Amino acid sequence: MEAPPNFTDLRAPRIQTDPSQAQTDVHDPAYKECFSFPRMIDELVRSLASRWAREIDFSTLNRLSSEYVSAGRANRYGDMLWEARLLEGGGRVLITLEFQNTVDYEIPLRVLDYSSSALLDWVRRAPLSRGEKVPMLLPIVVYGGHRSWHVPTSLADLLPPTPSELLVNQPLYEYVLLEERRGGTEGLPPGNLVTALVGVVRARTKTDLVAQLAQLHDWLGSDRDGALDRALTTWTRRLLNSLGLPGRHLRAAETLKEVLEVIKPTGQWAVRWYEDGLEDGREQGIQQGRSQGQAHVVRQLAVRKFGAEAAGVLRDLLDRVTDPEIVEELAKAVVDSDNAEDFVE
Repeated sequence: MEAPPNFTDLRAPRIQTDPSQAQTDVHDPAYKECFSFPRMIDELVRSLASRWAREIDFSTLNRLSSEYVSAGRANRYGDMLWEARLLEGGGRVLITLEFQNTVDYEIPLRVLDYSSSALLDWVRRAPLSRGEKVPMLLPIVVYGGHRSWHVPTSLADLLPPTPSELLVNQPLYEYVLLEERRGGTEGLPPGNLVTALVGVVRARTKTDLVAQLAQLHDWLGSDRDGALDRALTTWTRRLLNSLGLPGRHLRAAETLKEVLEVIKPTGQWAVRWYEDGLEDGREQGIQQGRSQGQAHVVRQLAVRKFGAEAAGVLRDLLDRVTDPEIVEELAKAVVDSDNAEDFVE
């Protein structure tokens, strides 16, 4: 797939000036679709729960419906449910996934509800006979919000001080947590797709984001050009669109390799969807001030060379631009174009 030499699309500007609005929802349906593949569940468990990973036969992973129904109760919905056999003993495990973008202090209770509902529904579909065992439970919460996750990971932490002899009657349920934005990739294993995905979410610069996407592509291995690659590409396109990289070339990309071919040569955009420090805010303010001054110069150049009508094409775009690199490229386009028609193109 041939990448364009210049990826500025004047007809459909999408540059964001407010970092809080430049965020893509990392847990949108396109993101969740990435975890509908057994390999992603395999690598998620290996990255978060190595003790479980040694016990699970990942070749038996099977996705189940996450709509749970039990007698006398309304339907219950979780985000995602997987089943697998254990390597020894003939047992099974139910892996529940919950995707969170906001801090929810009730999540330990909700996870207990989702997991118990899943277990009851499993028994409803295959009633137990005497001596049969129920599956074990592995609950995982994937959190992608900006605030730190201060919610207890165990129900025991929600209980008041309790004598140890009474704890045996309490639900001491614990879930596994992946805190994407704040946690970063520290502690996650290398060469893992989940590690790479978190690296993309955590990238702070254009260069870093391109490098993380390249790693994600490299680690796909035999899944390149397959359904998982396409699912990751759909999510990546949504992410890049939200960061101000519009255009038909990106929309046409169907694999991560094609996305990289589009974005590597351009250098026309900046990553600003994760802002967590005062210095970042100051730097953004400085950049906005510079770009406003540069934008004025570009307008004057366009007016003098092509006339006010052609310069008007720039007005809406320049009012939104905060990246000095983009303004600089627009100035070059004014100088390099022979006429107004070429400039608009």
